[in-house]
Amino acid sequence: MLSKKVVVKNSLISLIAQFVSLLLGFITRRIFLRYLGLEIQGVNSVVGETLSFLSLAELGIGNAIIFRLYKPLVEQDEETIASLMKLYKYAYRIIAAVVFAAGLVMMLFLPIIIKDQTMDFSFIQMVYIVQLITSASSYLFAYKRSLLYADQKQYVCKIVDLATNVIFSGLRIFVMVQYQSYMLYLILQLLQAVVSNMIIAINCNKRFSYINKKEIKTYENVKGIFVDTKDILFGKIAGYIWSSTDSIVVSAFKGLVITGGLSNYKYVTNAAKNVLHSITEPIAATIGNFLQIKDKEECFTMFKSYTFFRFVMLDIMATGLIICADCLVALCFGEQYVMSKLVTVLIVGDIFIGVIYGPLGEMVSLLGYFSVDKKINFAGAAINIVSSIIMVQVMGMPGVLVGTCLSQLFFWITKSILVCKKYFASKKKLLLLWKDYLLYTAIVVVQTVLIEVFISGRWKGMYTIPIFIAEVSVCVIVPGLLILIIFGKSAEFKYLLNILNKALKKKN
Repeated sequence: MLSKKVVVKNSLISLIAQFVSLLLGFITRRIFLRYLGLEIQGVNSVVGETLSFLSLAELGIGNAIIFRLYKPLVEQDEETIASLMKLYKYAYRIIAAVVFAAGLVMMLFLPIIIKDQTMDFSFIQMVYIVQLITSASSYLFAYKRSLLYADQKQYVCKIVDLATNVIFSGLRIFVMVQYQSYMLYLILQLLQAVVSNMIIAINCNKRFSYINKKEIKTYENVKGIFVDTKDILFGKIAGYIWSSTDSIVVSAFKGLVITGGLSNYKYVTNAAKNVLHSITEPIAATIGNFLQIKDKEECFTMFKSYTFFRFVMLDIMATGLIICADCLVALCFGEQYVMSKLVTVLIVGDIFIGVIYGPLGEMVSLLGYFSVDKKINFAGAAINIVSSIIMVQVMGMPGVLVGTCLSQLFFWITKSILVCKKYFASKKKLLLLWKDYLLYTAIVVVQTVLIEVFISGRWKGMYTIPIFIAEVSVCVIVPGLLILIIFGKSAEFKYLLNILNKALKKKN
C-alpha cells in the first residue's frame, strides 16, 4: 500500500540524519584542511573516486534483486523473499573478493592518475589499500540494507548510521587534532562502516528471521536476474563516468591542488543535494509498491506531483547554491579556496538536471526497463568521457563539468521518451512533462540571474556571516513567493498540500 505516514516518517528521519551528518561533515572537513592540508584532501578525493569504479563489480545484482522484492513483500511471500536474500548473500561474498582483487590491480595505475604530489608515493599506496578494504568489506553485510529499503524501513538504517556517524566523527576529529594522522582517520572510517553494517544486519535478522533458515529453496528465476544484471551493468558504468570521473580527469590534466579546490565546491553542493536526497529517497520504495496496485492514470498523476515536489525543493536549493556557495566555501575553508562563478554554475547545473529527471530514472528501474536503459546509459557515458577530455583542454577545469552536464542532459531527454513511450504509451504525456520541465528550468534561471544582479551590486566579494545569512534569506524568500504565485492553484500544489495535511492530522 502507498502509506503517506510511512513516507513522511522515512523522509523526516532521513532529513534529520542528513542535517546532523552535514554539520559533522563541515566541521570535520574544516579541521581536515587545517591539520592535514589541501594536497591530502586532493589525494582523498582522487583515491575515493578511483575506488568508486569498483562498485561496478556489483554488476547491478542488487538492483535486479530489489526490483523482484517489491511484489513478494506486498504479498508477504516469505519463501520468495528468503530465496532472493540467499542468492543476494552468496553473490555479494563473491563480489567482495572480486572488488579486493581488482582493486589491487588498479593500484598499478595510481602513478598515471595522481600527478604533482610532494608526499611519499608509498604513503599514497597505503591510503589506497585502507580505502580498498573499506570498500570490499561493505559487501559482506550491507546487502541486508536492501531488504529494509524495499520494505519501506529506511528509517532503521538512518538511525543506526546517524548514531555511528556521531561517535566516529568525534573520534576522527580527535585523531586529526591530536595526532595529525590521515591513516588513523581512514581506519576509523573503515570501523564505522563495519560497525554500522553489522548492527543493521542484526536488526534485519530479527525482523525477517525466516531469511536465515537453513532449508531455503533456490530462487527459480536466477537466469532472469542475471539477464537484468547484464543490462544494469551498463547503467552503473555510465553512473560512474558522469559522477566519479571529474576529479580523476582534473587530477590527470591539472594536478592535485586544483582537484582539492574543486572537491571543496563539490562537497558544499553535494551536501545540499544529499539533504534533498534524504527526503526523496524513501519515496522510491513506496512508488515501487504503488506501481503494483494502481493504474497508469493514477501513476501519471503521482509522477507529475512527485516531480513537482522535487522541483519545489530544488528551486530553492539550486538558486541558493549558485548565490551562496562562494561565501560558504570562504567561511568554511578560507577565501583562498573560492573559485570562479562558472564552476559553481556548472556543478549546480549538473545537480539540477539530475534531480529534476530523477523520477524518470527511478521509474525506469522500478518498471524493470533494464535492457533499453543500458543503451541510453552507454551512449551517455560515451558523451561524458569524450566531451570532458576534449573540453578540459579547451576550457581548463570547467570543461570537465561541461561534459558532465551534457551527458546528464542526454539522460534527461532519452529517459523521458522511454517512460512516456513504453509505459504511459502517450506522446501527449511526454509533451505535458516537458512543458513542466521547461517552465521549472526557466523559473530557476530567471530568478537566479535577478538575485545575482541584486546581490553583486551590494556585497559582491564580501564573505561574512551576516552577508551569508542575508544571501540565504533572499534565496529562500524569493523562490518561495514565486512558487506560491505561479503554482498556488495548480493540481500538483494542491496534491502536495493534501498529503501534508493528512500526515499532520495522523501525527496529531
